[in-house]
Amino acid sequence: MRYTEEDFETIYRATVNHVSKHVFFRVQNLQDAQDLVQDLYFELYKHMQNCTEKIDHPQAYLISMANHALTTYYQSKLRRPVTLIDDEIDLIESLPDTLELETEVLDKITTEELWAQINKLSDLDRSLLIARYRFDMSYSEISKQYNLPETTIKSKVYKTLEDLKKKFLK
Repeated sequence: MRYTEEDFETIYRATVNHVSKHVFFRVQNLQDAQDLVQDLYFELYKHMQNCTEKIDHPQAYLISMANHALTTYYQSKLRRPVTLIDDEIDLIESLPDTLELETEVLDKITTEELWAQINKLSDLDRSLLIARYRFDMSYSEISKQYNLPETTIKSKVYKTLEDLKKKFLK
């Protein structure tokens, strides 16, 4: 079977959200996740140009590709030292001394500590926070996805954030 560009676009549109979420939840770094997803779809495109057999389940195929890419990602991350570039150092030094409460909290915790606390939340509270702040979903979008009133979503997110702030400001 010969694939066309329209076939690729159809597969891309049908799978990109699910694949992106899958990758993002595993790397928890937006730029790395975007790079990995872009590479996955580039590899898929190249494969489709040379492929003679139909891909029966594109999403499963892409998730499998993603898992292999994630293995490579984690292996390379273990070997790579963490360094700040000059722009990042300048940015850190240029932060104002007057910080808001959220910034104070972030200064006192590490990403690992934050994720550890988020992982202790109920499944619903954790997924609401991730949907709102990691995927920039609006409250109305989240409301539709979870079939809950928008006001309930807002109050749960607010209460969860307040609880997290209290834990880190002790």
